[in-house]
Amino acid sequence: MQIVPVVNSNLSALLALNNASLPHVNLIDEADIQYFLEISEIFKKAIVADQTLAGFVIAMTTGKSYKSPNYQWFVNEFENFLYIDRIITSPAFRRKGVAQKLYGSLMTYAKSIGVGALTCEVNRSPANPASVALHEKLGFRVVGTQSTEGGHKEVLLMALDLHA
Repeated sequence: MQIVPVVNSNLSALLALNNASLPHVNLIDEADIQYFLEISEIFKKAIVADQTLAGFVIAMTTGKSYKSPNYQWFVNEFENFLYIDRIITSPAFRRKGVAQKLYGSLMTYAKSIGVGALTCEVNRSPANPASVALHEKLGFRVVGTQSTEGGHKEVLLMALDLHA
């Protein structure tokens, strides 16, 4: 498996994988995914030997014009972080180390630029217990909660201290 940067020519497969992963991530369209390509420090995909998409990650540091209420919560609470907007594994590749490999690449990158924490949110409602368990296994801790989408979602705001 390789972790490679996403390029403009391959966004449709990522968009399809994202939108098949509802309600654990938000629905996005072509303009949204293009926006992520423009503002994210990290927009990488995991591919296997036959070029099959196994998963992808989008992450950004502070100082971006991203209006996500979850990202804005971290901007207000943390000084130096790498925010993981989404990390998605294709159903065929779940529990095969794809997410851990993507997280490993994030940790390496974050440490290389002196970032103190990885941050993310995981749905509490609708529940995403597999994601909560993975984040806890990786050492993430809940640092807050937040209701979003007019109260239709509640998220756990999580952080991994990279100095620990």
